[in-house]
This record gives sequence, C-alpha cells and structure tokens, in this order.
Amino acid sequence: MTQPHFRLVASLLLVDLAVLVLVLGHFVQLQDTSGFGSDQWNLPLGAAAGVLGVAALLVALPDARARRALGVVLVAGVGVLVVLQATVDGFRFVWAGDELELFAFDVVLVCAGLLLVATGSRRPADETEPALVPPAPPSTWASWRVRALVYLALAVGLVFVAGLVGASYGDAQCTGEGDDCLAAPFWSLVLAFGAFVAMVILITTCELTLRSRRQRLAE
Repeated sequence: MTQPHFRLVASLLLVDLAVLVLVLGHFVQLQDTSGFGSDQWNLPLGAAAGVLGVAALLVALPDARARRALGVVLVAGVGVLVVLQATVDGFRFVWAGDELELFAFDVVLVCAGLLLVATGSRRPADETEPALVPPAPPSTWASWRVRALVYLALAVGLVFVAGLVGASYGDAQCTGEGDDCLAAPFWSLVLAFGAFVAMVILITTCELTLRSRRQRLAE
C-alpha cells in the first residue's frame, strides 16, 4: 500500500474507531427520554475519541485524496446526525445541557468537512499524470492560504465549543440564585478566551515549525 492510500485508509479507520469509542462511552444514545443521559458518560473514553478524531485529521492533512475522503465522511456524518435528531425522540449525541450543543457540534463538523473537501478538491498534476511531470522538490503540506483557512475554521470551532461548555458549566453553578447569576457568561468568556489563547499558541508553533523546515530544505 502506497503512502497516499495508507493515509486515506488510516484516517477513515481512525474516524470509525472514534465513533465506536463514543458508542462504548455512552455518548451515543437512542433512548434517552429522561434528559439525564450525560450521567452515563465515560469521560476517559470521550477524551480518547477526541484524540482519535484529531489523529485522523492529522493523518489526512498531507494528502489531498485523504482530505477529500475525510471531508465527505464528516459532512455525511452530520447528515446522519440531523436525520436521527429529527426522527428519534431519545437520540442523544455528545451534548449535556440542551440540543444547542449538538447543533454547535454539527456546525463545527460541517465547516471542517467542507474545508477538507475544498482543500483536497484540486488534484496536483502529478496525481493524474505522474509520468509526464518531473519530481517536485519537497514542500510543506499546504500553501499559506489553505493553512489560514484551516486555522480560522479550527479557531472558530474551538472558541465556539469552549464558550458553550463554559456556559453549560456556569448554568450548573447557578442554583437558586435567580436571574442575577453571572456564572454562565463568566465561564463562557473564560473558556472561550482560553481556547483563543491556545489556538494562538498552536498556530504560532505550527508556523515556526514550518518556517524552520523550509529553511532546512532551502539549505
């Protein structure tokens, strides 16, 4: 199996494994009519599923075909989630407080999927006619425009989800305090700002690493 095919297959297998781990951790439920299904969550398995999802993304990023396939799977997965949400009353998927969290999750997955499809939609010439194109020198996995889109999508998604998690946590702290409880907006802002700072650090680290790699290749 060539490396491009390996990346495609490996990324899809990692996504499938992430969904399986979510099911085993009771993050996917079809008969939760009580509203307390999140009490059954296995948080370590949830964290493991998140790691597997990130790993699938990292494996697919260097190859256009893998990005296209992973993007299609993510968008199709959101379609399945929407159908289940509309047809199954007891359906619960990775949300604790209300279904707005599932909607936010859907938005993040759709944005990520469309971005992956868009960045992988233009095949390089050597992918279609390898015999007619001389070998190209090694380069980074994407241009700065594509990286900027990836960074923007990840930042928006992460800050949005962090804000929702903070608001949910703050609501849980407001017990019998009426409408004057400010814990929800406070924790929403704190976690959203923390996610923003984390993304700035991550982006800076990635760009410095890529710059160092380009300098080594140019020598």
